Amino acid sequence: MTKAGASAWRAMDDEGKVPFVAKAQAEKDDYLKRKAEYVAAGGPEKFKLKLRQGQPKKPPTAYFHFLAHMRKSLKVGSSP
Repeated sequence: MTKAGASAWRAMDDEGKVPFVAKAQAEKDDYLKRKAEYVAAGGPEKFKLKLRQGQPKKPPTAYFHFLAHMRKSLKVGSSP
């Protein structure tokens, strides 16, 4: 699955990647905002006491958004 996705991603032109890049950028912006809130609330100090509680997860990249789309397409049996 990953090999097929990687070759399709490399073959895709920049215009085709736009929706995936936009999703990744939106999630990255949200992540940076939530991380700043986490740090401002003393999150790193709390982290030492409570492992990862409340810490935001890093957002997926455009490539991983594309792979998720490919997986859904292949499960349904339609082309990407």
